[in-house]
Amino acid sequence: MKTILSLIVCLCSMSAMAQSEIKYSPQYLACLEKSNDYGDPMIIIFCINTELKKQDTLLNKHYNELKNSLTLARQRELTTLQRLWLKYRDAQCKFYKAPDGGALHRMLANQCILDMTAIRTTELIEFKLLFSVYTN
Repeated sequence: MKTILSLIVCLCSMSAMAQSEIKYSPQYLACLEKSNDYGDPMIIIFCINTELKKQDTLLNKHYNELKNSLTLARQRELTTLQRLWLKYRDAQCKFYKAPDGGALHRMLANQCILDMTAIRTTELIEFKLLFSVYTN
């Protein structure tokens, strides 16, 4: 019981950390730094979209690893959960795009998708950790 409680405390703190410390690639941070020199939102959007491809690849990798470690019933639950998360992410981030907003609102919407994808990847990693400890 003590071990399970310790694990829960650890995972809760990791989840809070994940939301406050999103991990981006060094290339993304360098791209953003360079974009500051030009002040062009379209360059920032390019940086965001390039990083999103990397984050999406990581998300799919960890999703598939987690899914493959589960029973068939739990795989179905995870698939349903992931589809609901995608709908939520897309709806949440679409709200940032004002109908008459322009590049700034597009940039905010794209950043929202990037942030939520990176956070979700961390959650999937935490699920993998939880289930590997729980099943071993």
